[in-house]
Amino acid sequence: MRLTSIVTIIQSASVFVTILAVKTTWHIDEDAKAFDCNLDLLRVYGIQTIHPVSPWRQYFPGLYQVTDEKFDELLQKPNDKRIVMYSDNSSTNYRFQELNNISSQRRTGGKSTDIDYISVVDLKDRQCAVVMREVTRSSETHESVEDIVTFALCNIR
Repeated sequence: MRLTSIVTIIQSASVFVTILAVKTTWHIDEDAKAFDCNLDLLRVYGIQTIHPVSPWRQYFPGLYQVTDEKFDELLQKPNDKRIVMYSDNSSTNYRFQELNNISSQRRTGGKSTDIDYISVVDLKDRQCAVVMREVTRSSETHESVEDIVTFALCNIR
């Protein structure tokens, strides 16, 4: 009877624990933190969504924001064993800051691609991770188009 009670308590407690697929490492000095945001990460580890948009609506960074749900989805991506986040297990809430000074844009064929970076900061103002966002839009048509939005976590260097 006693063992059953303990098992029930442990099982109930596990509902509240988020299981990470990715690996984390302890925080280090902020000046020493570095991330590798190689574009191949988008293809291998990215989470892609498609959004229908009107052709006259221009892309701007705030249109496709990182949400808590999207960040959790990136952290729990199956088979992703990379070290992508600094953590000390005391922070569970994060804010997302656009890093506008390092965004880039390229045009190939009839498509334009914008690549932006979002810093993930904990409540102690420590950088924990960097999310790369790629938005690809066809620029050849005047009809309704789709934005292909891909998010991926950058590696810790």
